[in-house]
Amino acid sequence: EVDLLTDEVAARRVLHRFTARLGGRPAVAWPDVRELPESTRSLLELADRLVRWRRGLAWQRGRLLALVLARGWHRQRGHRHFAEWHEHRLGLSPKEAQQLVAPSREVAFLPALSRAWERGDVDAVQVRLVTRVATRATAGEWTDFALDATRKRLDVEIAAHLAIKAGLGESRWLAVTEGRPLRDMTMAALRVKWDDVIERLL
Repeated sequence: EVDLLTDEVAARRVLHRFTARLGGRPAVAWPDVRELPESTRSLLELADRLVRWRRGLAWQRGRLLALVLARGWHRQRGHRHFAEWHEHRLGLSPKEAQQLVAPSREVAFLPALSRAWERGDVDAVQVRLVTRVATRATAGEWTDFALDATRKRLDVEIAAHLAIKAGLGESRWLAVTEGRPLRDMTMAALRVKWDDVIERLL
């Protein structure tokens, strides 16, 4: 049952069955932590696998929540409103549910980003940032950029794109940036670049 999403171990079983019914398999296997490895390297690798699994789980949970909302399944459980169902049955606040459902819907049109999230390569925060500027044509480049860049660099880059897009309109934004991220620039150089672009265009 979807209600088992309140328990992560139970959620794992539900999600495996769910993806099996869709003809797919979870991209990130559940790490076995019953016997911790002794070497530092193995411990770090296990920690990385756990992070990736948790990110992949967020992708799966977002898909399930979006599916319940779209099909109105919460009403079959006696709840008139989706928020009432996920808050009382799943223990998810409206903000938590929104943070899963919104990016899950948006990445449906950005396959490259969706696959990266499913694998656990990126998290929901990175997904929400990238979906603000990426299109189907540029999603691959933005996904690669999100994988390579620090969170601060990603924030600065996307904020600059959004500022130009809001101030100058989409056509001029595309004329300057082609809707693609800048690469191989330091944070200082990036700020100078965008300051120069904005000054020349205004």
